[in-house]
Amino acid sequence: MNAILSILLFIAIAVSTLDCIAAESITMQVPAGGSGVLRYSDPVTLAAGDTATLLYSSNTGTPLQLEVVIGLNTRSLIIYAPSHITYSGPITLSGPATIRAKTSNTSAEIELVTLSVNRANSAENVVPANAVVIPEDASGQFQVILESSTDLVTWTAANPGNYGGSTQKRFFRTRIVRLN
Repeated sequence: MNAILSILLFIAIAVSTLDCIAAESITMQVPAGGSGVLRYSDPVTLAAGDTATLLYSSNTGTPLQLEVVIGLNTRSLIIYAPSHITYSGPITLSGPATIRAKTSNTSAEIELVTLSVNRANSAENVVPANAVVIPEDASGQFQVILESSTDLVTWTAANPGNYGGSTQKRFFRTRIVRLN
């Protein structure tokens, strides 16, 4: 039983870290500049399905904004103003969009904004523990089989549906068998 608990704990930890593995940290840098000149960081592009979460913005005492462009629409989100932080909690943006940090401060300081970006296509090769996959390039026919076990050793065919609590523990697995 301890082995089963260890395996389940390992799976839980592995699944909970998938987001961390797939995320990339991107720091946008707004260069220092002169009086009243609007300055921008390099853009970060989000494809459809991508998400970006604001992790950090520098605090040099000058207004700092995120400019978000979606299609033909441009919106500015003030993320720091001299008197207070204007957001509470995480800010998450979804693609498709282009994001830049911008400011018009007169400071000689560089402004920094860090985003955690999850790319939709970065999880293409990640298969959850509770899923089976027929490869896209596979040819032929496949049989998808649902099985049940009470001891994780002996497996018998099962049908989708309702199951009662008459058995103390019942495990299910899905597997694929190539027919030809």
